[in-house]
Amino acid sequence: MALYRVGEVVLSKALKQKGSVKNLVFASKYRNVKELYALVCETLKYSEVLDEIFVSSKFFKHCKGLSKPLAKLLVYDFLFGKGIQCSGKYKRAVMANKSSLQSTLARIKMKKKIITNAELITDPIANVKIPKYLRVNTLKTTLKSVTNCLKSEGYNLFEGNWKKMGIKEFKIDEHIDNLLVFNDKVNFHKHDLYLNGHLIFQDKASCIPAQVLNPQSNQTVIDACAAPGNKTSHLSSLMNNTGTIYAFDLDLKRIRTMKTLLDRAGVANCEVTQSNFLHVKKDDLKYKDVRYILVDPSCSGSGMVQRLSHLTDNAESSSDKRLSSLSKFQLQVLNHALSFPQVERVAYSTCSIHDIENEDVVKQALANNSKFKLVKCLPTWTRRGHALKGFTDEAEMCVRCQPELDGTNGFFIALFERTQSSVICPAEHVQAKLIRPRKRKPRKSNGKTDSNKIKV
Repeated sequence: MALYRVGEVVLSKALKQKGSVKNLVFASKYRNVKELYALVCETLKYSEVLDEIFVSSKFFKHCKGLSKPLAKLLVYDFLFGKGIQCSGKYKRAVMANKSSLQSTLARIKMKKKIITNAELITDPIANVKIPKYLRVNTLKTTLKSVTNCLKSEGYNLFEGNWKKMGIKEFKIDEHIDNLLVFNDKVNFHKHDLYLNGHLIFQDKASCIPAQVLNPQSNQTVIDACAAPGNKTSHLSSLMNNTGTIYAFDLDLKRIRTMKTLLDRAGVANCEVTQSNFLHVKKDDLKYKDVRYILVDPSCSGSGMVQRLSHLTDNAESSSDKRLSSLSKFQLQVLNHALSFPQVERVAYSTCSIHDIENEDVVKQALANNSKFKLVKCLPTWTRRGHALKGFTDEAEMCVRCQPELDGTNGFFIALFERTQSSVICPAEHVQAKLIRPRKRKPRKSNGKTDSNKIKV
């Protein structure tokens, strides 16, 4: 019964959007994480069908004492899963309604003219399977070393479509450097390569922002909304652990997690600060050498397959009002990044599928910042941004990732670059900061010259 009791808490919180399914499962500290995660995810996929079954069969009229989340987990396992994996009064309550539940399901399938249970799931993303992606951490190892290790363990290099890849096969990604692709059923959480920080779990789409930003060695970079830190460690690896990364995030819990992950990854060139990036002063001399900024702000998460947010969104959370609020915040962060005097490149990304968080934000940012243009991200990538009115050529510069077509989470990336005509000389900027004329009250002349007065 422990599985269902813990699952009840996780499912209830997920439906109330108190966290992603994955984070809630790990936070539960249930002994068999994989079992719990699978049960909650599959129940969510059939959630609408279960609601329909409950209403049609009048389930709660005959079966009192069960919360709706607990009932969903039990009835899912009875009708669609492995069968109820417990004994006691809750199992007896469900089994007492066995005939009613089964006949109601049969009627629903007949009405919808479908045969299999899988056809009941109408959400296109719910059935999407994406592969496991692990990025080789070049701060600690090399691609060659990792692939040799995998081959010694019986893994074979695969060249075809990842969907046909076996458990003991892997491929090297064609778009992202040092990224390995595995069958979606592979579990690397207990593998030494992962535990030692040689491999890092990171979805392919999430790797694109750092790769297109492409900071060079010994440069200064800002990661504006950094936690949990996978993009930060990716930036560090591209910089060969040189230069400086200033990473900001407001959530203390996420900051602590980030520091742990960065330490395991061997990142030594990052300064992590618990702060709102919007409060970071663009004219602070500490950031006078910043040339690159990565902006990956809070978003609706509507593109995340594993997060299942598309299944837990309610009318209020996915409303125009909420998306509009997110969009305004995203534009604020992006505008602030583009305002840094020496910044040359800014990468903007979200894990959202909504235009209002993606193309609309980029279009407004371009209108507000005439000194920047868009450059084409990943030229070989076929899926580009959505063309909007006054944003057709620019849309071709952006990248979109679509789960069912690209085998990644839903994602959006745009890359801003300062035009050459607007480049500011660093020396001039520093001088302007240090030698800035101040307005003084006029003094009565005493016939002497003020030797401390600065002439500009």
